[in-house]
Amino acid sequence: MQFATAPTGDTRLIRAPAILTEAGTPVAAVLDLRTAAPTVAAVRAGLGTVDWGDGESRLAGWNNPNRTFGTSPPSPLRRRYGCSESSFARDEPVTDRALARLATVAAEQFGAWLPDQEAHHQELVRGAIHADWFLGGSAWTSGIINRTAVLPYHRDAGNIKGAWSAMVTLRRGVNGGYLHMPEWGVTLATTDLTLTIFDGQNSWHGVTPIELVRPDAYRYTIVYYTKRGCVSCGERSGEAARAQLARTEAEDRMANR
Repeated sequence: MQFATAPTGDTRLIRAPAILTEAGTPVAAVLDLRTAAPTVAAVRAGLGTVDWGDGESRLAGWNNPNRTFGTSPPSPLRRRYGCSESSFARDEPVTDRALARLATVAAEQFGAWLPDQEAHHQELVRGAIHADWFLGGSAWTSGIINRTAVLPYHRDAGNIKGAWSAMVTLRRGVNGGYLHMPEWGVTLATTDLTLTIFDGQNSWHGVTPIELVRPDAYRYTIVYYTKRGCVSCGERSGEAARAQLARTEAEDRMANR
């Protein structure tokens, strides 16, 4: 496990909105979300009252307070055999609805600035997953909110191959906490009200150290993605019955071993 370090002279620090390209092909976009201020304000207000629990403990001793939202795909190891609404919708219904509206805004920006990549994303996911499981007017099924978390280098796991993700950053009173993308030699400042769109499953990325400079400081990242596990799910109205049947069949197989 390796953590990102603060930007050095051999890394470009990108603070302004930009389209990043490789061999002439866009690989990421850093966009300004200030035009979506009312929607973002509703999300920001809601996140201030969320119950974060104890965070996600790691063997290395670091902590990542987070909450997932949107669609929870099947996970037989957790005895979940169908798609379902995440617990966040029950715990935080107002903020959950605001996050769905923000997904629609992010999707509109994706289409406006990276039309070819957005069209390819739509082609990959719309034919594979039932429309009932998408967030708002987007082609993302699910998301995660990370609260002031320094994440090590990683590639996102479990997404549909080739699908892009969108990361909204909300921050206050924080130094650092940039997104380093070592394969491209760039660090994205991910300032407040920034939308970053890229293929998180294909590109290594990690968060640089964070310094909190005031008592009410925070750095939220809201990441939207399309889960591969949702491919097997049918329409919402019949999913609970289908999941129960799958669970019964799995338990019967275990009993007959």
